[in-house]
Amino acid sequence: MAINKMGILPFVFIFFMTFNAAAQKEVLDGKAYRSVHYLQQDNAFISGTFLLKKSYREIDNAYKLKSVSGGVPRNEMLYGIWIIDCEEYFYLNIYRYAYGFPKCFIKFEKKGKYYYFKAPPLNSASQQLRIANSQLMFGLIGSGISSTIIDRHNANRWHCVLNFSTGTVRILTEDYITELLANYPNLYKEFSNEIKKSSIKTLKQYLEKINQEFID
Repeated sequence: MAINKMGILPFVFIFFMTFNAAAQKEVLDGKAYRSVHYLQQDNAFISGTFLLKKSYREIDNAYKLKSVSGGVPRNEMLYGIWIIDCEEYFYLNIYRYAYGFPKCFIKFEKKGKYYYFKAPPLNSASQQLRIANSQLMFGLIGSGISSTIIDRHNANRWHCVLNFSTGTVRILTEDYITELLANYPNLYKEFSNEIKKSSIKTLKQYLEKINQEFID
C-alpha cells in the first residue's frame, strides 16, 4: 500500500513542534531566596514548584520564570527572587538589579565557587562604561564591578563571573583572574607565563582551574 508522504508531513511537523515546546520547559521543585544572605541561612521565602521556559537564544541556559505554585505575583517573580535553588542546579535572576541585563534566569550546575555567564547588555556603550565603574550587587553584601574597563571585543556581550559565596558579579578580565590567583601561587605562576592572558578562552580556563582547587 502506497504511503501518502504529503499527508504524513503535517503530523510529523505537529509532533516535532510539540516535542520541541515540551523540551523548552522545566518543571521542578525548589526554593527561592531574596539574597545570598538568606541562602546561606537556608531562609527561603518561596518553597514549591517552579515552571521555567527557555528564552534568549543568545544567552546560554537562559529561562523565563512563568509560574510558581501557590500563585506568586509577577513583580515578585521578576524582582523579588535572587536565586532558585534546586539541589544539583540553581537559577540566577540576572535582571533583578537591572544593570543592563535581560529579564531572565540563567541555569547553572552546582560546581565550585565561581560561575561564568555571557549576556548582552541592554544599554548603550556609554551606559555600559558608567555601569562598569559602579557597583553591581547580587544579594545584600559585597562589592560588584568596580573600576573595570570593558575590552573592545567584549563590548557587545559581557563576560561575567558570579561568586556564589558572596553573591557578587564581576566582569571577567585579566585583572580579576589575577586577583583571584593571589591565593593560588602555583596557578599564578602558570598564568604569568601565558601569552594571551586577556583572551576569554584563557581566562575561562583559569577560572575552571580555580574552581577545581576550591572543590579539592
